[in-house]
Amino acid sequence: MDIKIERRAEIALRSLGASERKQALNSINKLAGSPSDRFLSGLEFQKIRTESGEELFIHRAGRRMRLVLSRDSSGWILEDIVDHDRLETLLHSPG
Repeated sequence: MDIKIERRAEIALRSLGASERKQALNSINKLAGSPSDRFLSGLEFQKIRTESGEELFIHRAGRRMRLVLSRDSSGWILEDIVDHDRLETLLHSPG
């Protein structure tokens, strides 16, 4: 499966420490090597729908790190890499 990496995710990846960067890259490489049907059916993902109706997929890449992915007609997009607490704040904040 091909994964396109958005600029926001590239910046987040560069800002990680060496250990966290390695964890993130390992997760990205693991996802890239998986067929998309396995990707969707895996227990490692949480599917959410935004207010605009877009579906996002959350993947745990480490103890505190999450990959945020979306899908378009050409494949998968790594939207961002965020801390678990930050993601929870975004998901549960009003508006």
